[in-house]
Amino acid sequence: MKVKIFFTRFNSGEETVILNQWLSFLPIALQNINHQFINKEDKVRNLLGKLLLIEALKKSNHQSISLENMKFNNYLKPYLCNNLDFSISHSANYVFCAIGENIKLGIDIEEIKSVDFNDFENVMSQSEWFKINTSPNPFQKFFDFWTLKESLIKAEGKGFFADVNKIIITKNNIIYENNMWFYQKLYIDKNYSGHIVTNHFDTTIEMIFTRFI
Repeated sequence: MKVKIFFTRFNSGEETVILNQWLSFLPIALQNINHQFINKEDKVRNLLGKLLLIEALKKSNHQSISLENMKFNNYLKPYLCNNLDFSISHSANYVFCAIGENIKLGIDIEEIKSVDFNDFENVMSQSEWFKINTSPNPFQKFFDFWTLKESLIKAEGKGFFADVNKIIITKNNIIYENNMWFYQKLYIDKNYSGHIVTNHFDTTIEMIFTRFI
């Protein structure tokens, strides 16, 4: 089973140019959603995620599928058709979009930065907190667990409605509500952590960098 991951990066100061050049490529409904973001960087991240999805559809021979057909499940996970799954994630200057046929998947990336662990006490198990606090790089370890769990709940489809305390992470897979998932760590940048989770153990990943400016 193959999954393609399209990703891009933008630099500070490019936001206005990107928005002016590319926003009109989105369907009106998605343009209106983009206008609701207040921060210009958030607007760019939202836009680039959708542009990567358009590129992913084109490069995966699904160019006939329009983003105008985007629907949402009961837990607000977006989808385009039943046999195609995609997942978008962004953090700081990076934006990623994973896509695959006949597979369920989720992707998450996060910039590694200082956080107050007390604010996330209920997000990790006791054993995970032990591994985080005894790690040579606690913030790296924290975001490794975080992106893995975020990827799982995206793939599973419940998003924020999922109970993260029911997620069991092992060396080779991840279990949620008696279902087994499989994960791969993404090596993006030393300052970022990322994972992709799928429901196929033999998934191969192809990374494709795309520039929009």
